[in-house]
Amino acid sequence: MIKRILAAFMAFLVALQLCSCVRGVANSSSAPVSRTEDVQPAESSAPDTSKAPESTAPESSAQESSAQESSAAESSAQAEELVPLVLPRDFFTDGEEMTDEDLQQMIAMQGYECTINPDGTVTWMLPKPELDAFLQDFKDELDASILEMTQGEDAAGGIIKVEYNDDLTEFDMTIDQEKFGFAESMYQMAFYLYGAYYQMFSGVPEDDIDILIRKIDQATGEVIETNTYKEFMENNNVTPRDDSAYIQDETVLADNKDFKMTLNGVTWDDFMGTEFHITCENLTDQVLLFSSFMCSIQGYLVPVPITFTVEAHESIDTSFYVYDVYLDQIGLDYIDQISLELEVCSAENYEEPALFKDDIVIYPTGKDPSEILIPERIPAEDEQVLVDDERITYVILGQNMSTEWTYEVNVYLENRSDKSLYIEMTDTAVNGTPMSPYWMMQIPAGMRVYSSFSFNPDNFDIAGIKEIEQIDFKLEVYEDTEVLDEPDQVYELTYLP
Repeated sequence: MIKRILAAFMAFLVALQLCSCVRGVANSSSAPVSRTEDVQPAESSAPDTSKAPESTAPESSAQESSAQESSAAESSAQAEELVPLVLPRDFFTDGEEMTDEDLQQMIAMQGYECTINPDGTVTWMLPKPELDAFLQDFKDELDASILEMTQGEDAAGGIIKVEYNDDLTEFDMTIDQEKFGFAESMYQMAFYLYGAYYQMFSGVPEDDIDILIRKIDQATGEVIETNTYKEFMENNNVTPRDDSAYIQDETVLADNKDFKMTLNGVTWDDFMGTEFHITCENLTDQVLLFSSFMCSIQGYLVPVPITFTVEAHESIDTSFYVYDVYLDQIGLDYIDQISLELEVCSAENYEEPALFKDDIVIYPTGKDPSEILIPERIPAEDEQVLVDDERITYVILGQNMSTEWTYEVNVYLENRSDKSLYIEMTDTAVNGTPMSPYWMMQIPAGMRVYSSFSFNPDNFDIAGIKEIEQIDFKLEVYEDTEVLDEPDQVYELTYLP
């Protein structure tokens, strides 16, 4: 998940700069690929005429003219020098479906050249003067950001100084440890983005991009922590998926008097995950709203929010995604079964009863329902089983303590009953100090789910907590028809990290 957010944020930042760069070209009167006025012509040396007869003056003028033309040609060649940059396709398309021809035409309309590579990447030919100016502007923006985070109105005082080397592969953050909190720690992600972005546009291959961040204690001048971009990416990487396992034939998912929904195929990409391509046709005289917020994959609940509208008697092509991190949690390489709790209603009058509310079950690999297996959970090394009875299984799989981000506790929950349950976490205390990590879950009968609750480390600082020794809390369990009443059962639990 984090990898996708990082990639999306990088693409967003790049897009902002690209728009500025493209506008500069588009606004030029001739819109050339490169502009000679951006490159200073080399000074031509005057020819030596001290030994030449007077009659050779016209020839000397010709030599001067030739030298000037040569210098101008050299300057023009420098301006026309194109730098190849290999970038993800999504950088240009922003995730939209686009043929190779349309993509090349779009880039050509801005005065640039590109090549679509067999692996899906795009080699973009950018004039070197523009690239140099762009990279310098980028560093200027970085300097302005550092000034804002250290001296701006919203500066919290935890970051005293930030220095970086010329190619943005190393950052030194001098910090005040007493004031350094969660807000300041978020800037580490920003430096990863700046460094990776700058290196990408400097021609560094993706596999070679790395950024070292050192945290230096202001009081002692000592390096108290180091982190790298590669370590961050490896720790948050996901398993590549083979979408050849999925059937690509059209499959009708629903067909009634109000609408028709068809699955057109399933693909995978390393930014968004597994993508389900669907077509929805509205057969009514009103605008229809399609939504689904409950999804299960082979017995495990997964958040896959879906919402879109279709005009009366119109048809649209759309898609929804399942992020790879969920498949990794479940232990799946690909999806054999996915069930959507789909609701279709009028987009113009929400008070009307839903036209459709039922489960849409998809078998992307073509397996028979009798062949579908629920993957068994692989126990975590340091997990603690806090509840295991005829109603629920509740396991804390472990925790991640990081002053950089948050204190996150990962949990596994299984509803072993034959009724849907609503479960809420209440009365939480860390080392005896009340805290409020809001967490609730509605889980259908027989379902399983991976989830987490978290604390802001700033609250630990306020409470003077240096080490998490004990987390006490209650789990209040309701049958979903009794949520407004007293809980059906209450578990008083303690987690010892």
